[in-house]
Amino acid sequence: MTSRSPTARSQVLWPELFLLRPVDDVGPQTRNLRRLVTTLVALAACSVTPFLAVDVRAMTSASGQQWYWLVLPVLVVPPVVAGIAGRMARRLDSRRAGAWARWSLLATLTLFALLCLTAGLHLLIPSDDWAEAGASRSHVLVTYLIVVAVAAVAALRPRAAVAYLLTLGAAISASYPVAVAWGARTVEILIYLTAALEDLSILAWLLIQAEQFDEEDARERALRLELATQASLTRSRQESNSFIHDHILSVLRAVPMLSGRAPDLRAAARETLASLHEARRPVPSRPSELAEALAHDASRFGSDVDLTTSLAADLPLPSDVAHALREAGGEALRNSIIHAGRGPVARSITLKATADTVTLRVADDGCGFDPTNAPRDRFGLRESVIAAMDGVGGCAEIDSQPGRGTAVTLSWRRDRADAERPVPGARTAPLALVSCMESPTARLLSGLIFLAYIVIACREVSVGSYASGQAVLLAVDIDAAAALMLVWSWPGHRLPGWASLAVVVMAASANALTMSQIALDGHPGYTSWSVGASTALSCALLVRSRPGSSWALLTLVTVTTTVWTVSTGRSLWVAVGISVGHIVSLAIWHLMARLSASLTARTARAQAVSAEIIARQHAQEIRRNTMRAHLDAVRSRVTPVLAAIAVGGALSEDLRTRARLLEAELRDELRAPAFTRTPVTTAARAARERGVDVTLLDDHSPVLLDTAAQRTAIEHAAAALQTATAGRALIRLLPPHQHPNLMTIMIDDGANPSLHTVTIPATESA
Repeated sequence: MTSRSPTARSQVLWPELFLLRPVDDVGPQTRNLRRLVTTLVALAACSVTPFLAVDVRAMTSASGQQWYWLVLPVLVVPPVVAGIAGRMARRLDSRRAGAWARWSLLATLTLFALLCLTAGLHLLIPSDDWAEAGASRSHVLVTYLIVVAVAAVAALRPRAAVAYLLTLGAAISASYPVAVAWGARTVEILIYLTAALEDLSILAWLLIQAEQFDEEDARERALRLELATQASLTRSRQESNSFIHDHILSVLRAVPMLSGRAPDLRAAARETLASLHEARRPVPSRPSELAEALAHDASRFGSDVDLTTSLAADLPLPSDVAHALREAGGEALRNSIIHAGRGPVARSITLKATADTVTLRVADDGCGFDPTNAPRDRFGLRESVIAAMDGVGGCAEIDSQPGRGTAVTLSWRRDRADAERPVPGARTAPLALVSCMESPTARLLSGLIFLAYIVIACREVSVGSYASGQAVLLAVDIDAAAALMLVWSWPGHRLPGWASLAVVVMAASANALTMSQIALDGHPGYTSWSVGASTALSCALLVRSRPGSSWALLTLVTVTTTVWTVSTGRSLWVAVGISVGHIVSLAIWHLMARLSASLTARTARAQAVSAEIIARQHAQEIRRNTMRAHLDAVRSRVTPVLAAIAVGGALSEDLRTRARLLEAELRDELRAPAFTRTPVTTAARAARERGVDVTLLDDHSPVLLDTAAQRTAIEHAAAALQTATAGRALIRLLPPHQHPNLMTIMIDDGANPSLHTVTIPATESA
């Protein structure tokens, strides 16, 4: 996305700040929904084109000026172009098509504004009143208000769109011929303006919901990246620790115990140096490649290992899974060689792969051990095997008994891995239209709309259009009660079934009551306002997630209108003219509701998948870089010792001492990360040089110490190590649940052993 500074936006794009909807810095939900609304502009233009054509024909017949036909393409072509461009932009994700759509929308609004402002110079309706002529003839620009309402929602900010409609509505009222009374003008404008505001309000609500969803999604993506970064840092630390334990410590630990030149040790040192200079060893991508890597690892140990494979499927493996299987399997084999005992030991590796599972089993018939009583310092078993498999959604099972050998089984299932890593944020219905009717804005707008219908009804009553004005006013009250039920706050924003049924019965009854009181001959004109009011209630039912009730109401209204038309001796075309526009309007609303829900659900799923991919890529990059940096720091410390071993020279006493101290320091970093690169490390090295056997343990991890507690622990640990001159020193950070006890320090010099506990001071504990 393109970002701009506030200064640049205020200097260059002030219309975008106050009038136009922004083009850049919008989320995918907002962008796609706006393009869908742009497509709806073309649909709305096409639906009113027949009515526009009738109006233009009436204009040319009354005035004799054929150039009025130019009004039709001026009004229809720009929105159709905008709709086509919007659909192309939505399907192809084309910025150029999006720009075409935007400029076409602005052209639609600009041309319509020019027509409204200049309509007073060239009157755009016949000079006779439709009531006098006995025909339904509406102002061509008033008919077009619904189209520009949709276009205004797509191109303008909500307040600017409302102001645009109200301003041009006032301008249109001044463009009527003098023969048309102001009351008739007001009724016609109110009828179409209320319908336009209904469309504008719902579409604006959808776009506001989309913007809110995009903001939430952006926050979730940022949180997901942050969590992925934290997880990758932890994972990289585990991987680098496992690498240090499995490759470096095994070499350093052997140096003090061997004599002579030790060719096996020299080969291991060379391989460790080569591994250290690689950012990451090649990772197998399939079970067959994993089998080759395991065979190579087995041959490296110089021990006879029986490798058996059974690959029913050789499907691609995730890189982290393949890496974990290879490293955990290698560590299990290394443990077997080290701990299975001396003498002949049979070892085997069995790899099985199906379409859903990969299983790796490393077994021996050595001395075995009791897994429930495994020493705490068995880092390789705890981190390099169990934690490594848990980290990729797999599992490790250890089956061993003293004297009966050991079997380590590593398994990974694709379906379990997918379940362990769900696609976050995959909300299928982010737009909450059902709560729209309960918002203060919707209630205010509903009140204004029915106030407009009250004005229309009172005007028609005042001119004697009804047999009984009281009955019509009663119908207005019934519709108002139905509207009140629709904007009422219901539990869970869900309109009860009985309430939706009541709205249908009340609105249909009000319409039948109003139609039965019409006292005009010919076309009823706007005395049939109740059909529009019923359509507004139908749309509200649709918003309330009651589509069945919505269409049932409009069907009853259409049937009532048809029966009234036939019973009063009017042509069926009158019923068609009254009903078809309302049916099309509700159909467009229904289509828009379904398309918007479907579009936002698809966009949400796509964005969730995209965010997951980005988070994984980010995590892999962070893990790779962090591990590389950590291993680079370790390489600078161990390379001199490993290089001296790799050249094949004699293992001098100085080399043995350096290897022992370095092995102890690296092991401290694995066991006690809280003390890494602190004065405790320096004090421990000095104590070891004095002959003290130092052991550092951190049982507080992975929970981090606060600053005060860490300072207290470092000060006491360093002071204790500085005073130790011989024997053994054990310093252990206690688990968090033992708070306020922080650490135990045991010093055993052979004469006066001491053990004391360091606690966090009361002020710091608080």
